[in-house]
Amino acid sequence: MKLLVTVGSTSFDLLIKKIVENIHILQKKFTKIFIQTGETNEKFNKIENVTIINYKYPLPIDIYDVILTHGGTGTILESLFANKSTFVIINENLKHNHQSDFVKRMEVYIHIVSLQNVIEMLIQDNLVPKKKLLPSKEILF
Repeated sequence: MKLLVTVGSTSFDLLIKKIVENIHILQKKFTKIFIQTGETNEKFNKIENVTIINYKYPLPIDIYDVILTHGGTGTILESLFANKSTFVIINENLKHNHQSDFVKRMEVYIHIVSLQNVIEMLIQDNLVPKKKLLPSKEILF
């Protein structure tokens, strides 16, 4: 399985640090891990089968099985349209946090995780999408 971790263009250092600190655990589940860090001053050592970059768009969502993302609307929708198992962790440190409302409305489609349980949730056995999003047939709001 392949994991994509993305935080968008802004920083979410707490999440990135949590992922990197637990990379050995994640590598037991995922053969390839791609981490997009956003704007950060953190420095990371090279890790086998792990790609770490600051920012890349568009993200190669289609080649990954599991997506871990901040609460950004674009990434969530792209992941769901690609029928990926999507885990979302809201960046509570953002000013005027606009992500919470959208994420709550998408709860039927996504797995909402916290910094405390993100690793545990990612290594569970059954990482399937919750519900397929059919944009032409469903009214989201």
